[in-house]
Amino acid sequence: MWKAVEVDAWIAGRRSSLEEARATVTDIIRRVGSDGDTALRQLSRHVELREIAVTDEERRAAYDAVDAKIVESLTRAKERIERFHQLQRSRDLWMEEVEPGIVLGMKT
Repeated sequence: MWKAVEVDAWIAGRRSSLEEARATVTDIIRRVGSDGDTALRQLSRHVELREIAVTDEERRAAYDAVDAKIVESLTRAKERIERFHQLQRSRDLWMEEVEPGIVLGMKT
């Protein structure tokens, strides 16, 4: 759970965490770029899902911490992506106006 922290210590911690994360991500990208799926399978063995689990309380707190307009925009984007995918799966040729002035379409 999130706890109150001293701002200066938090910023310093974020800097070192960011540097560590950047090094880790760079290594992952390099490994996947050179070894492809083999690297992904190896990397996935090292992920502890318990470590990245998010509680309902943490999820609610995160939603509350984000501007409502951003949540609304992300929700709309999710809905559009899902709708596009459903249309994509159902026909070989289609066009549909999903909102006034926004037309999605695809020919396979």
